[in-house]
Amino acid sequence: MEESTPEEPKPKKKYSWTLVIITALFFSPLIWIALPQGVGECGSTQYNGARANLNRLYQACSGYWREKGGDKECNLTIAIGVGFVHSTQAKIEAHGTESTFTATFERMDSTTSCTMDANGNITEKK
Repeated sequence: MEESTPEEPKPKKKYSWTLVIITALFFSPLIWIALPQGVGECGSTQYNGARANLNRLYQACSGYWREKGGDKECNLTIAIGVGFVHSTQAKIEAHGTESTFTATFERMDSTTSCTMDANGNITEKK
């Protein structure tokens, strides 16, 4: 009678560093293209405050429009009146009805301004 010996486990395949680097080099441009790039400076992390201020301003006006009607004009004074608190390091302007709303955020130390439209799209103006 023969004794059976346990089979030795097969060694796991290891990926080479070359394969990892080639894969990273292949996918990096694809990922970079697929990620939203923002629009100029307004899309950069430096302008997180601009986007945050514009979004809070729009939310304040949205609350006003829910209460008073979308055909009523909302401006910075009204938004402040319903609780909007804005950065003192920037010039902010807003006006319009729910369908024509426009708001602009301009930092004091920059010539670039970020503008939000009624659809919530933020664009850059130099």
